[in-house]
Amino acid sequence: MLKTPYSYTEALRSYADQWTEAQIKEAIEDEKRLLRDNSLSDLAVENSQQIVEIYHQVLEEKFNAA
Repeated sequence: MLKTPYSYTEALRSYADQWTEAQIKEAIEDEKRLLRDNSLSDLAVENSQQIVEIYHQVLEEKFNAA
């Protein structure tokens, strides 16, 4: 049975768990592109950094744990 995400972070992780390796890598690159935008607020930068970290964790857990 799927666990219902209880937070934004858990929701992101839940969605990323369903993606392929290529999709996760693409999502990481998308977030890194966003981080290069100098007009982002501090909160937006922090959010994108957290997203990249989550996606990296999922990528490692799913595809490097073998």
